[in-house]
Amino acid sequence: MNAMSRVTRRLVMRAGIALLATGVSPLAQLRLRGSVRQLRETTRLAAALREAVAGVLDVPESLPDGTPRDGRAEAPWLRVPASVPDEAAVSIVANPLHPEQRARALEAERQIQQAARASQDASQRDYDRAVDAFSRGLPTPDRLREISLDDEGVAGERYDAESELIVQATWQEGPLVLTRQGPSAPGPVASLGRPWVCVAAASGEYGRPARYAPTELWVGVGVSAAPSIRALSDTTFELTLGAAPDGPWVLVHARGHRALVEALLGDGPWMPLVRVLPRR
Repeated sequence: MNAMSRVTRRLVMRAGIALLATGVSPLAQLRLRGSVRQLRETTRLAAALREAVAGVLDVPESLPDGTPRDGRAEAPWLRVPASVPDEAAVSIVANPLHPEQRARALEAERQIQQAARASQDASQRDYDRAVDAFSRGLPTPDRLREISLDDEGVAGERYDAESELIVQATWQEGPLVLTRQGPSAPGPVASLGRPWVCVAAASGEYGRPARYAPTELWVGVGVSAAPSIRALSDTTFELTLGAAPDGPWVLVHARGHRALVEALLGDGPWMPLVRVLPRR
C-alpha cells in the first residue's frame, strides 16, 4: 500500500510537471518564475531585517494583541509577532503593564481629556452665541464649530509616537523622493564608511494647530551617493535617496520612540541587509 502510494504520488507529480511544461505559455512561466524569485527575495529581506533589529533591540515577544506572553510587567517594550511571516517589518510596542508605561498613558489621557473639554466648551460658547443672535434677528453663522478627533490636541499624537517603533524594509530601484513634515529639517548621519547612508529627523511639535512628528530614520542600504535634503516650507522637507545607486538597494524606514530609533544608529546594525543585496 505504501509503495503504491509513493508510485501514485510520483505519477501525479510527473503529470503536473508535464502540464507546466506543455500547458503553460512561456510568458506565464516567466511570470511564475518571477513571482517565486520575488517571494524568495522578500523572505530573505524579512529575515535580514529581523536579524538587524534584534541585534540592537533584543526585546521579548508579545502576544498578537501586544500584551506580554507571560503576563509580567518587567519588560518596558515588547516585539509584536508578524501577522504576515514574510513581511519585512518589525513592530515594537510599549508593555501596557509596565509601571512607567502605565503612568505615561494616564498622563496622556489626562491631557487629552483636558483638551477635549476645552474644545467642547468653545463649541458650546459658539452655539450659545448663535442662538442669541437668532433670537434677536441677527445674522448667524452658516456652520457651527464641530468637535473632531483633532480636538484631542497634540498629546494623543505624542503618546502614539512614543509608544512604538515601526521598522520597515523595501526593495528600491533608482532614486526615491520622500516628504517629511516636522519641526526641523532631517539631517544626514555619519555611517563611517559603511555601505549605506542614514538620514534622521527629530521629533517635536509643528504647525498650527499643533501636530506631532515622531523621530524618524531612513537608511539606504547599498546606496553610496549622499542624500539630498531640501526645504519646501518651514515645516515640510523633501528627501532624496539613491540618486546614483549601483543597482537594487534597500530602504529601511524607522519611526517612533526616540531612544529606540537612536538605538538603530549603532555601529553596523544593517550588515544583514547588505548580505541580501545582489552581487555587483
